[in-house]
Amino acid sequence: MMKMIIERVHLKDFLSHSDTEIHFSAGVTAIIGPNGAGKTSVIDGIIFALFNERVRGDRITDIIKRGRDLAKVELVFSESGNTYTIMRTRSHRTGEAEIYEGDTLIARTHKEVTEAVFRILGMDRETLMNSFFIRQGEITGLIEASPADRKRLISRLIGIDKLESAWNKMREVVDYFEDKAREYDIKKAVMEEKKRILKELNAEISAIKRDKDAKTEKLNDIMAEFESVKRELSHLKEVRMRYQRLSEDVLRLGERVSALNEKMARVERDLMDAEHASEEMRALEPLILRMENLERYVKMITEIERLKREYGRMKGERAEIRRLIDDMMRNRHDLIKYEEISSKLERMKEEEKNIKEHERRFMELKSRNDALNMEIERMKMEIEHIRSRALKFLRDASVAAKENRMNELDARIHSIDRVLRELIDGKGRIRGRMKEITKNMRIIDEASECPVCRRPLHAEHREKVRKAFEKELQTLSDELRRIERDIEEKHSEMESLRHEKDEIGMIDVARLEMLMRSLKDKESEKERIERTEAELSEILQKLERLREDIRKLEQEKRKYERGYQEYIAAEKALGGRNLDSIDDKMRELNEEIENYEAEVSLTVEKLGYLPEDAEEELRVMREKKERYAVLKEKVSSIERLSAEIEILRGELERVREEKSEKEREIEMTGFSAERYEECERRYHEIAKEVERLRTTIRNMEERENQLRSRLKSEEAEFDNLRSELTSLSRLKDFVLALKDIREVFSKDKAQRLLRQRISPLISEYMRDFIERFNMDISDVEIDEDLEMRVIKRGGVISARAMSGGEKVAVAIALRLAIARALSSRMSSIVMDEPTTHLDEERRRELIEILKYFFKGARSILPQMIIVTHHREIEDAADNIILIENTDGNSQVKYL
Repeated sequence: MMKMIIERVHLKDFLSHSDTEIHFSAGVTAIIGPNGAGKTSVIDGIIFALFNERVRGDRITDIIKRGRDLAKVELVFSESGNTYTIMRTRSHRTGEAEIYEGDTLIARTHKEVTEAVFRILGMDRETLMNSFFIRQGEITGLIEASPADRKRLISRLIGIDKLESAWNKMREVVDYFEDKAREYDIKKAVMEEKKRILKELNAEISAIKRDKDAKTEKLNDIMAEFESVKRELSHLKEVRMRYQRLSEDVLRLGERVSALNEKMARVERDLMDAEHASEEMRALEPLILRMENLERYVKMITEIERLKREYGRMKGERAEIRRLIDDMMRNRHDLIKYEEISSKLERMKEEEKNIKEHERRFMELKSRNDALNMEIERMKMEIEHIRSRALKFLRDASVAAKENRMNELDARIHSIDRVLRELIDGKGRIRGRMKEITKNMRIIDEASECPVCRRPLHAEHREKVRKAFEKELQTLSDELRRIERDIEEKHSEMESLRHEKDEIGMIDVARLEMLMRSLKDKESEKERIERTEAELSEILQKLERLREDIRKLEQEKRKYERGYQEYIAAEKALGGRNLDSIDDKMRELNEEIENYEAEVSLTVEKLGYLPEDAEEELRVMREKKERYAVLKEKVSSIERLSAEIEILRGELERVREEKSEKEREIEMTGFSAERYEECERRYHEIAKEVERLRTTIRNMEERENQLRSRLKSEEAEFDNLRSELTSLSRLKDFVLALKDIREVFSKDKAQRLLRQRISPLISEYMRDFIERFNMDISDVEIDEDLEMRVIKRGGVISARAMSGGEKVAVAIALRLAIARALSSRMSSIVMDEPTTHLDEERRRELIEILKYFFKGARSILPQMIIVTHHREIEDAADNIILIENTDGNSQVKYL
């Protein structure tokens, strides 16, 4: 039994709500606002808290407000005197959930919390939704739908459509298992074929085994001869290997004898060359001794020439230094004058630089002054433009005047809007009455009693009633035209006021005041700049005089510049050199030259002659010295070569004896190539036959194994078939049971039973609601086929014959009766956009019913929550909550 009352919902970063908390009380609560404001998001939050289900979007994470990481919903409700709090959070990766009974935690995790909700409220999700939540279009569907569509809608609400769906889906299950059961005969035929295959396989295996045994016996006979030939061939191979090894040794030793003979002849030639070299070396020894004095002579002559070249270079450098010193002395006066003028110019340019800062400041001020003139002119034009626009609508161009006029316009628009709503309501009532009169005029033509007073109708009375209806209809028609003219006039007046309000709204009087303040500041700044410009003008005149003095000094400076540059160049070229150091160096060089010349004279005395071309003579001597070194090396090898010849002679004799011994061993082996080849041929013939028999036996074994493997596989398949046949036999019985179960879900079984039990409850609850609505309906009934019958004054009438108010009342009574039948005792109902698809008349009739039977102390339900974008619902509400969207955030106001 559900007695749930919603007390509070808190949405944190949920869809368009950043941080919204709404408190609900008893009675009718209307959540109003324009489309997209976030009204339905409140209902989405309640459903998410109860069931952890996404309401919109492809993923559950779509509930998280864009740009945020975590959405949180907290729902507080009471049930049977206990207060429960559900808290659910959802991030982009995971989520958390908790439910408290008072302050006691009773479940956590999304699954456990959802199960706890079902347990507390005593119903599953579908039943809870259908009893607690009235979706968009359901009221319209119950009013406007054809009998068949209305029946389908009622079936969905009470859950019969699920039984029908289960009955339809079980057809597929039954068909599937029937198809499986039909495989029994096929499997049985396959099983018989398997029996035949198993018999053939066993016979083939036996035949192969017999043939294999015969081949094995023949192989054993041949193997005895094969082993004898194998032993003989092994012995001959050993003899052949010894023969080949000895032959290779003889060949190797013969090659060694040849090599030793060649080496001994080469050594003997080298010994003869060494003895000739000894004689040539003794002839070159005196020449080698004279070469040392000649090398010393050449070295000293070369050094003397180098010193003389250096002495000549120093002499030239001394003359250059003398010239540079003369240049510096000649230009010294120009240097002094140039530096004096440069120093004076530097001081004057520093002063010019300081004054130029004032010049830059003067130009900046001038530029700023020009800009201010343009800006002041632009501001004056804009001020005049705004003032002229403002004075078209306002007493004066001020913010206060604008606010006063806007308030006057808002009050006037609100007043006209209220009058318009009253006129539109009056127009709706007149049209409703005109429709009722038109319908009654059609009825009196056929009815036997008056539809107004219920007295019997005769011709005179019928004509009197008709004329009364026609007169009232004419009066109503005239009144309707008057109201329509008034509506048109009010619309025109409102449009004019709104146009004026839009025009005034676009006048920026605040900017006008700001511009006037700014203009005053700009004009003050302009005066300050002009005063500063006058002060700077005197300073700039001094700058002109200073620049003229600088120009004259620079002209005078250029007269001394050439002498100055020549002095600096000479000073730089001199680089710190002086004549004294050059003279000292030249004396040292002269002394070195004289010493070397004395040593040259002593060396000539040792040589005994004065060389004409010492370097050429020295080159020839060096070549002979190199020849002497080569000869000396050859002479040093005479003793070694003589010893080596003796060693080679002994080695040659030993190798010759070893070769003769190997040749005798070859004769002793008695090896015959013909005998070896015959034995080898016989061995290969027998080995080939042995391999052929072994291959045949192997193939037979492989074939036998293949057959045995197939036999095992076939036996396994045979066993599986036998098991499948047993299962298929049971499956036939299962299909019969499934058909019986499916029949239970058919229209004539479980569906009929449910209709039989719930239709009287719905009928009873509908009668209760219709009586409370105080409608002119005698009875209303939902039969077991879910057909609805409405009885009025003893007769059954169709939905089309009911008035607009009766249709809306019957639809609400039916929807509430279904909810009560599902939950036994309703306490709270949520209606999402109940006015969707309703025309103006039906909307008004729905509001009247809500106003008189659900609002305040007369309410037949403890709590009703209505989400709508139609402001008329406010008249039927005890509590009004306005939701508006500002910059993507839903904002809540209690009205």
